[in-house]
Amino acid sequence: MIYAAYAAELAIKEFLIEYTKKKYTKKDDNGDSPLVDSPVESLLLELPSPPLQTLYGEVLKSYTGKGSPKYNEMGALNRERNSLMHKPPRKERENGEQKEREFAAKAERCVRDAEGAIFHLLHLLFEEDLLIERLYKKYNKKREAKKRMSRIHE
Repeated sequence: MIYAAYAAELAIKEFLIEYTKKKYTKKDDNGDSPLVDSPVESLLLELPSPPLQTLYGEVLKSYTGKGSPKYNEMGALNRERNSLMHKPPRKERENGEQKEREFAAKAERCVRDAEGAIFHLLHLLFEEDLLIERLYKKYNKKREAKKRMSRIHE
């Protein structure tokens, strides 16, 4: 879960840097863009990060007009990461195996949510790329099918 949170945080920072470079860099007469730093790069890399839910919600929306469909999941992932960082899980004598399975299932869900959020960022950054578009749609179809199957088995 900790690595999923790190990946989600680094992905949104990289996205915002590349998105703002693309949006605010003007092309010269030859159609080339001068190599310029992003207007938000130093802020994102030098200051402490806001919570993932803020980055994938208000911050993303302020630049793209759209928040992440994984906004709530990123908030949950952030809370899980903070909980693990400050209070690692202890082995429980009672129901130890059950708790481990539950923890593993939660960790897997967090990784999938981070993956979905990152895929959404790729989709926003490369809107014209048909391959990214197809892969993003295919990813969402698979996720919806898995959700339906898990509801059936509950």
